[in-house]
Amino acid sequence: MRLRETAVLLATLATTGAAIAACSDAAEESQSAALCGSSADLTYESFGGPFFLSWCTGCHSADLPEGSRQGAPIGTNLDSLEDIRKHREPILARAVHRTDMPPAGGPSPQERALLEEWLGCGAPSESEGFDPGPPSDAGGAPKPTGACAQPRQPLPQTVMPRCSAATRACVDACPLQYQEESKIDDCREACVKADTTPADLATGVSCDDCVFNELLACAAARGCADQTALLYCCIEDCIKKQDATCLQTSCADDIQAFGYCVGYGPTECVSFTEGPRARCFGP
Repeated sequence: MRLRETAVLLATLATTGAAIAACSDAAEESQSAALCGSSADLTYESFGGPFFLSWCTGCHSADLPEGSRQGAPIGTNLDSLEDIRKHREPILARAVHRTDMPPAGGPSPQERALLEEWLGCGAPSESEGFDPGPPSDAGGAPKPTGACAQPRQPLPQTVMPRCSAATRACVDACPLQYQEESKIDDCREACVKADTTPADLATGVSCDDCVFNELLACAAARGCADQTALLYCCIEDCIKKQDATCLQTSCADDIQAFGYCVGYGPTECVSFTEGPRARCFGP
């Protein structure tokens, strides 16, 4: 089964890791003062609370036990205005500058720009802040059944490698050419798609099929089995429908849930050069 369209959608999954942006407080305060005069409508009530409820507290909430946080560190909670102000610098670093949070993407560039402006103005609030309540429960949907819901399995060694050594060199060179994580991911995706290794005669698996399958198999084996099953079954349904927009519409929530799980948890699954996906590449 060809999964190239979905591989493109998931190519921007970023690995987790600490990244605190260094900055000058004096320069920042000066820039903030210039911005904040026209930002009276940008408050915790009108923007900050809804933003964090939509994109952050599904994993970063004190109400969530460790096993339900998708790998988000215990103690890094963003339930309240006080929490957000406390973690202001890491939020700016990850959600604005690196844009690798949320791990599966989601906020538009405009929303991220508003987040930067709101935080730069001191995260103003009309009061002491309000409690946005617990995240909405999207877990009521029935779990998929059938063959698509079975755990993805690693490809047999007999079909390996499926990507050439030249593709491996291309992938390795991407971090040397770019600094932004999104551009590195785009570069790696282009390397994989340009691979000329013939597909395996028995299975039809190509280089990009291999890379995507090993991502799913790794995720299913390392705590993201439900998210993998939901995503894979949605992919199969879209392929059957032959609907070009299906992945972006019907599967959007499943792609995001899968990205959260992998981005916060088994980060070795997304690596091209280490872990299970490295099996696809020739020596």
